[in-house]
Amino acid sequence: ADSKGIGTISLEAIEPEVTKNVFGLSRCKEAEDQLMEKEPYDKERKTIMRRAIEQCGATHRPPEEQRQHRQEIVDMLEERFDSPIRAWANLLDIHAKGKLKRKEFQTSMAVLGYTGNTNKLWEELGLKKKQSVRFKDLCPEVIEEIREFKNLAGKKIITLIQVSEVAAGPGKSKKAGAPVDNEEFYKVMDAIEYPGDPERLLRHLDPGNMGYANTRTLRILNEQRSEEKAVPQFLKKYAENRQALLEQKIASVVIPPAKELLAKQDSLRESCLEEQQTKKETRNAKEEFLRKLTNKFGSIAKAWRLALDPELKYAIENVDHLMKGMKRAGQMPAEGGEHALRTVAEKIFQACMSKETEQISLDCLDPRTPAMLEKFKDLCEERFGSLQDAFEKVDVDGVGIVSREDFRMLCHEVKATDGIFRLMEFLDPKRTGEIRLSLIDGEVVEDAMLATQTRRQMQQNAQEQGDTIPGGLQHAAQERAKRPARRALEQVKQRLVRKYGSILRAWKTVQGNVTQDIGRDGWLRFFEHVGMDNREAALAWELVPKVDDKLALARFEHRIGEDFEALLRRIKERYGSNLAMMLEMDDGSLSMDFERFLELCYECQFRGNERRLFEYLEQDEGLFGFERIDEKVAKDLQEQKEKEEAKKKEEERRKMQKKREERKAKQSKKKAPAEADPWEEPETQASLQEEELPKPKEAVRPKPPAGLGHLCIAMKPPLVKLKKASSLPSLRIGVRSQWNDRHHIADHLGNRDMNLIHMLTSVETQEQEKCMARVRRKIAQNPTMDWFEEQLRLEEERNAQIWAPDSDEEDEEEEAGENENPVEVSHT
Repeated sequence: ADSKGIGTISLEAIEPEVTKNVFGLSRCKEAEDQLMEKEPYDKERKTIMRRAIEQCGATHRPPEEQRQHRQEIVDMLEERFDSPIRAWANLLDIHAKGKLKRKEFQTSMAVLGYTGNTNKLWEELGLKKKQSVRFKDLCPEVIEEIREFKNLAGKKIITLIQVSEVAAGPGKSKKAGAPVDNEEFYKVMDAIEYPGDPERLLRHLDPGNMGYANTRTLRILNEQRSEEKAVPQFLKKYAENRQALLEQKIASVVIPPAKELLAKQDSLRESCLEEQQTKKETRNAKEEFLRKLTNKFGSIAKAWRLALDPELKYAIENVDHLMKGMKRAGQMPAEGGEHALRTVAEKIFQACMSKETEQISLDCLDPRTPAMLEKFKDLCEERFGSLQDAFEKVDVDGVGIVSREDFRMLCHEVKATDGIFRLMEFLDPKRTGEIRLSLIDGEVVEDAMLATQTRRQMQQNAQEQGDTIPGGLQHAAQERAKRPARRALEQVKQRLVRKYGSILRAWKTVQGNVTQDIGRDGWLRFFEHVGMDNREAALAWELVPKVDDKLALARFEHRIGEDFEALLRRIKERYGSNLAMMLEMDDGSLSMDFERFLELCYECQFRGNERRLFEYLEQDEGLFGFERIDEKVAKDLQEQKEKEEAKKKEEERRKMQKKREERKAKQSKKKAPAEADPWEEPETQASLQEEELPKPKEAVRPKPPAGLGHLCIAMKPPLVKLKKASSLPSLRIGVRSQWNDRHHIADHLGNRDMNLIHMLTSVETQEQEKCMARVRRKIAQNPTMDWFEEQLRLEEERNAQIWAPDSDEEDEEEEAGENENPVEVSHT
């Protein structure tokens, strides 16, 4: 069929009739023409050898690009162990034989994960089949690096070994070796200008991965002439040391024989019992020691000052010092004398001493007293700004000593009342009535005394130059004369605060009304309540600021007056006037509770004491009227509200009168049906008797803006203008939704209704909270019972006016009276 040898035949040559029926004559003619146009290929037969040569030539690589099996293994060892020497010591040659047979090497390669051809590797290393491999055969470049370091360092290796052994101390033997400091090692590398990587060399010399080289390794390297022998030798020493450590570890966990184990347990139990008994005796001795001190002196702090540390060394340094303190405290043993006392003192000292200082301090015996002293210092800094200012205030003479009463008043002022007795027992154990401030902080006391003396010296110099200063000595004498009065005034204020909590509460309790000014009699009542005599009251009365011999609370406690004036200024800045503030904050009662007052202070950005000012303004329990802020404006606002209420009542009265007249007109039409308008539509009897109730006003809806199209195209929106305001915006936080604890639950057909119910009942509760707030406000304004009474009264009045007597005679008399006389309605 393929006579031309072109490699293609036509279907017509196989089945001519079927081909013509399927494709047609025209298609068969075209296929025959295409076969005639094709030419046969030039066919040359290639042998298998030639084809192999061509394929090998296409894939042939030069020798330098062929696979390097040894280098691959070295790279794997460095990647896993950071050094070939570490890999040889910990993986390949763990028994330190110095060489590996072919089977052992192949096993190690399998453990390493090498998948290459070990036979090719053996050939690349140049070894015979039964020959062993050594480290120099596998990693000759590492040997070269160590050789180069040894040649460059020379005698400096010996120096490095000696420095390291001296630094390690005499306890290290030369056989075990000593660690080489890395800084010294790197200094040597810099000195010899080593061309390689110093860190890589350090890893070669540290087969155990300890982070440092060992002098044993450097000594072997220095003593051996051949580096090829030095590496296996120090690896052998490393393996022996590792094996010795392993044997020691195994020996430590091996269970000894039963007799030896029982003997060891018995000795351990006896030693533990002895130690426990010693601790118990020591603890009992300490508890007995502290109990005796407390029984004799009353407190540990007082015993410390009087018996244990009267010299103020602040520590018991040794047992002899403790024995002296025990003698002063009267704790001599009944028998045994000095020897028995020393035995007890040693136990107490061992039980009470601090492990850090190995001394006994007050912290060890009574830690609460030093803690209270530190708390007192912190409170003084919070109250006065610094401890020095507190000392200057209480120590006006600058001598560093204050009385017990002054110190007690200082503790009350800084709110350290829970530790007054403890502190005074420590600072004044003998109850002399004087307290040395140097016991609290000596350096601060010296600075305070120096500052006080400097200030007094300046005052004295100013008094000496009285001829040039207005007032001169006379003014200084007047100031000195006022000191008792000032002291009495400060003392009565402090006692009032201590007894009642604040000056404001004391004024309310003693005088009764914060708005009422007091005279001399009211002033004397203050001193009677705090237990001070009338002579001090008379001195202080001359000093307080009075108006017409009357004293107001705002003048006696100037901070209240300052806060009130600051609040009025803030209200004027925020609202423009007191009237605007009252109109905005009023809830219908012309009063304000504490919560509303806090909102006002927050809105006005008031920075004073809100609680104290509210107590000053408060009239009833938890409320105060607007007249406490501005009486005139509150009175005008009250009159305006009364006028509005009267106007509303008048409108209601007129509406009721109009309804009554309409009802009477309907009744008159019922009596005279013949006189009705014939053109009027007939009404049923029920409709005439039906009461015409007022219709509710329809809500006025704003007109929608005119426009075209459903998309509001060409619509003209209404013009909206914002009101001009010069006040600050309101920072009040509105009502927010609650936390949705089902936020992580996705909606699906099974829980969509439950999620919606949860959202409406537990999350979106703004309208509920607003409604509850409105109800609470309305109930506070008008209680429920008052509202019921008012509604019943109005309902009775409304019924009385609507349902008047229905008899015809009474109606005729009323109509006759209305025709004769004008209607006069009186509203009660």
